[in-house]
Amino acid sequence: EKLIGQPVSLAILCDDGSPAQRHGLVESVRYLGNDGGLHDWQLVFSPWFSLLEYRLDCRIWQDKNLPAILEAVFSLYEQAKGNYRLDLRREYAPLSYVTQFNESDANFVQRWCEQEGLFWYVEHTADKHCIVFTDTVDTLPALAPQSIRFHTQNATEKQDGITQWSSGSQLLSGKLHWRSVDYLAHGQPRETVMPALQAASAPQALERYEYQGQYGWQKQDRGEWLSRVQIEQRESQARRVQGQSGVRQMEAGRWFELTQHPLYERKAAEERQFLLIEVEMFAESNLPLAKERREVPGSLAALFRSVRPEPSGLGVVNKVADTLGVGSHGFFLNRFEGQLHSVPFRSPSEHFKPKSLGQQTAVVVTPSGHEVFTDTLNRICVRFHWDRLSQDGELGSCWLRMMQPSSGPDWGSVHVPRAGEEVVITFLDNDIDRPLVMGQVYGGHKPAWHSSGLMAGYKSKEVGGGGFNHWVMDDSTGQVRTQIHSSHGHTQLNLGYLIDQRGNNRGGLRGTGFELRTDAYGALRAQQGLYLSTWKR
Repeated sequence: EKLIGQPVSLAILCDDGSPAQRHGLVESVRYLGNDGGLHDWQLVFSPWFSLLEYRLDCRIWQDKNLPAILEAVFSLYEQAKGNYRLDLRREYAPLSYVTQFNESDANFVQRWCEQEGLFWYVEHTADKHCIVFTDTVDTLPALAPQSIRFHTQNATEKQDGITQWSSGSQLLSGKLHWRSVDYLAHGQPRETVMPALQAASAPQALERYEYQGQYGWQKQDRGEWLSRVQIEQRESQARRVQGQSGVRQMEAGRWFELTQHPLYERKAAEERQFLLIEVEMFAESNLPLAKERREVPGSLAALFRSVRPEPSGLGVVNKVADTLGVGSHGFFLNRFEGQLHSVPFRSPSEHFKPKSLGQQTAVVVTPSGHEVFTDTLNRICVRFHWDRLSQDGELGSCWLRMMQPSSGPDWGSVHVPRAGEEVVITFLDNDIDRPLVMGQVYGGHKPAWHSSGLMAGYKSKEVGGGGFNHWVMDDSTGQVRTQIHSSHGHTQLNLGYLIDQRGNNRGGLRGTGFELRTDAYGALRAQQGLYLSTWKR
């Protein structure tokens, strides 16, 4: 257990005598047993990024660009400090509202990198490793050696080579058509149409039309970039090469030039240069007993038997062992996947945004000293109950629209929730980055205005004071009445069964009919005339 989280380094002796380093942190340790004086241990080690799988969070970023968000996440990990680099070539605009909800840091970072076109590779040394984030293949280093030949591997060869090679292509859609709607633009749809970059293998009639939900992008160039990333993802996956080799220097995120392959010998240099996307490595130490190790539960013995060539085969076993100078016990082989270096690479979309599973409640927040805070669209800000980072006086969310009983240009109803009130939040298209206020709910700290079930109505409150306006509809059996009341001047219009009402308390009978009263001044004006009568109509 003391090894968990500790740095570990693996060195593989290459054909030129230099070590190929692999460095990481121990993620798991397993004891497999012993055979005489030898003990079998299995270690799994990986880059520090794997730590992000073990931490989940709920938080909100506002008006931060992606590099700033990545740096904020990585700052939470001691192992990441000084061990990553952002080698980016694009300018990244601020993102207005980004939510991480019950989501691991690893999934959060990777889904945003996939969406924005970022990817990463690892630089290894004997005592550390550095993760490099980039957004273009132009920044990726060449493999050393840069040229690798396609050749059968055997003990007489002095250099490692590629022993198996295959390539292929896949049909693609001809264009990607996106649509989104922005309520700030009067509901006008915004669209991007991005044709396939490799048009020869992508008939234009094969269109992918996708709706991206509400306000998927604010500016047209951003929508075009996001759709371009999707096109480049698919085209990267559609033209891949696979191979097998004994080249011990191979690492993902490097490129090399293929030589001595009959299909590529006469092609231009850029058509012989390939980017390594994935490398799976099988290596066995040069201990004399390594090959004869017994199989125990959980060991990799069966896996190595499946990939280890026969002595009469490709000769990879003898070749590597001869380099090590210890007879015929060492073994190395890798399998790799790549693409042309000239084709843009984008990580495939394999990590997804968590979806809202229903409605949530939140508390209305305002700047310090403000009871009500809104804008020209009567939007409000809230703090979700899971938000542990927002401080008092801060606006925990972006501006949120609120559902009203009716709404339209120059007509409708308006009620703006105040500081501390609890509201119900739904999410458009179940998107956690698209909250919408549905209404308000009463809680134990703020009792309902009417709680008997007999009375209904509406009551407002004076901002910064105790005054109010209300409209009461009393449906008590045999005592139906309506009251419109303003606390200013104790001004009322009472209709029906007249009683004295104060708050939730129904007072005694004061008569029936109607009453218009005020403690202030009163006036009746009628330009065309005024008629008062005691005669029944």
